[in-house]
Amino acid sequence: MALSSSHIKRLATAGVLIAGLVTCLVIGGFAHYVLVGTATFIALWEFYGLFSLPLHARLGGMALYGLMLTATYFFGPMAGFIVALLSFWFVNIAYMFICGEELQPDVPSRYSTHLVMPAGLVYVGCSILTFLIMTPAEAALVIVLTAVSDSAAYYAGSYIGGPKIWPSISPKKTWAGSVGSVVATALVALAAGMILGEHFPGLESLHWSILPAIGAALAVAAQLGDFFESALKRTIGVKDASNLLPGHGGLLDRIDGMLLAAPTYVLLCYALPRVTAILG
Repeated sequence: MALSSSHIKRLATAGVLIAGLVTCLVIGGFAHYVLVGTATFIALWEFYGLFSLPLHARLGGMALYGLMLTATYFFGPMAGFIVALLSFWFVNIAYMFICGEELQPDVPSRYSTHLVMPAGLVYVGCSILTFLIMTPAEAALVIVLTAVSDSAAYYAGSYIGGPKIWPSISPKKTWAGSVGSVVATALVALAAGMILGEHFPGLESLHWSILPAIGAALAVAAQLGDFFESALKRTIGVKDASNLLPGHGGLLDRIDGMLLAAPTYVLLCYALPRVTAILG
């Protein structure tokens, strides 16, 4: 079956993105930070745009993320997470001083709007920051597995069809696509672990038989991340976060699954060796 122009555009854009990602990850070091920082600044700007945040608030959020990234570069990821937490409190304290004399019964809606800035730092900033906890090989693994999950879901859902998962949030996603995503990602994770296992220190203490489960978990996480961004866009009433990437919408639309898959990988690498040691 011939590929449609939309499929060709989608694949071409994905190819360019993957080539850039692989280049930065292979170089490693400062290039790794540049990759993470650039992706986050773009996705964060798109996130703030979804909520029509005023320019000064957007710039304030970007500045706080710059501080997070700088703290991470010099002192490690934990410093970046602490800056994110302090940013939440900074915004809360600023809210008291700015709005404290004008509080009205509509304060819940006003406060929720006020929290968009620190929410972006957590949702986009901290999620992408977890890539800096990984080695370049592990970051590449998560990116590839997320891409496999997304592509398998798209094509399995397109060609098999069937019942929808959650039509009120994402009308096109099917159970067939979801299952295809989990199976494909589990198989790729197994192959990657067996061939390149020594490059993934977070997985080195685990038996190869657990790798399909890790791949499946990342596929589920990526799908949930995708659903969440779809729910945001449906609530706001927009189709894409931006039109930056042909065939994909905005960068946030492209990496929404990674925003949950990356911290899920870090959590699994931390928890599974400890659980297996306890069990024996």
